[in-house]
Amino acid sequence: ISLYRPVSYHNWRHVLNVAQTIFFLITQTQVKNLLTKIEKISLLISGFCHDLDHRGMNNQFQKLSDSELWRMHGTSTLEKHHVDMTMMLLDEEHAFLPENSSLEQAKSIIEHAILSTDLRIYFARKPSIAALVEKTKENFIWNEVSIELLRALIMTSSDLIAIAKPWHHREVRKSRVECLQNKNRKIRENSKSEKFGMLFIVYELYLRQTIVD
Repeated sequence: ISLYRPVSYHNWRHVLNVAQTIFFLITQTQVKNLLTKIEKISLLISGFCHDLDHRGMNNQFQKLSDSELWRMHGTSTLEKHHVDMTMMLLDEEHAFLPENSSLEQAKSIIEHAILSTDLRIYFARKPSIAALVEKTKENFIWNEVSIELLRALIMTSSDLIAIAKPWHHREVRKSRVECLQNKNRKIRENSKSEKFGMLFIVYELYLRQTIVD
């Protein structure tokens, strides 16, 4: 949480909202039968990390201002920066991965998921998504390509879900805020570094076996 800046929207509250939506989709819908454990955990990590170090300004601003991030990444400027920040964390701490899982596989899934939050990429994929929806109305056999598209759609929709929730669900009650603050404080005390707080949340969810095959 400490790696999120105090900006008006892309802050830790937004991140928890996105992660909660992903968690619901991978545990309470048919998605849980389509994705592997490493895919589910990777998506959840993507939810927590997808806006790391967001500056509060969009990609167009980065381009028009000729910012350092724009000169470094070009298109999908912020999304690529969020990927870089996430990979930095994964390189230092990846004990949360399921046994016999590949870190490189997780990184690949996470990078694809975070880049999918760029709506420019979503609109480019929209025809493929529409075609996939039509195909799934009949007996459909999922393959690697369609699963990758499904993961992208989960990420994009989860990133936008806040505007679709009833207003009272978007309000952050004081008791819940205090609970989250206390939880994060406890995680920081038990972790190697404050910056690993979110990854320890993911690991705890995994240990509780709330992410099922």
